[in-house]
Amino acid sequence: MSCNTFHLINSEAGCYAIQRGVSLGAPPANSGLAIFYPDTDVSTYTPLGQIKTGTVSSNPDLVGTLTFDPLVYGTFTLADGRVITGTKIIMQFDAAASSVIRLPPNWLDFDAEEPLLGKTCWIYDVKLIPPVGRVIALIAPSYVQVVDDVSRLVLL
Repeated sequence: MSCNTFHLINSEAGCYAIQRGVSLGAPPANSGLAIFYPDTDVSTYTPLGQIKTGTVSSNPDLVGTLTFDPLVYGTFTLADGRVITGTKIIMQFDAAASSVIRLPPNWLDFDAEEPLLGKTCWIYDVKLIPPVGRVIALIAPSYVQVVDDVSRLVLL
C-alpha cells in the first residue's frame, strides 16, 4: 500500500484545519477523522502522529501530538454507502491540545494553493508501529493549517 498525503487545511475539498480550542473532526461532533487501512488487520499496531514546524532535515520543533482511538478491524459502511473491510483508525486532536498549539508566524496569510511550511502552516505525518517488524507510513508528511478564532481579533 502506498503512503498518501492528506492535508489538514481549509480548502474547496473541505475544512480540516485545526482551529485553536476546537477538537479535530467534522462538525458538529468534531469526534476525530476516520482513516481506513484496507484489507489488512493492523489493529495491534500503535499509531503515532506528530505535528512539527518543518521537515526532519530542518531539525523541527514538535508543536503537537495526535492521539488515536483504539484501532478496530472489521467491515464498515462509509457515509457514501460503500462498504470497506480493513482497520479503522480514528485520529484525534482534542480541544485542550488545540487551544495551546503554537500558531505559524504568518498563519493569516495561508494560501491553500501555495502553503509556506514554517511560515503559514506546519507539517504532520502518521505512522503505524507494529509489535514486531516494519513501520508503516500511513500518511506521508502533509501540511496542517492552524487557525485561531478570528472572531476574537481586533482590527485597528
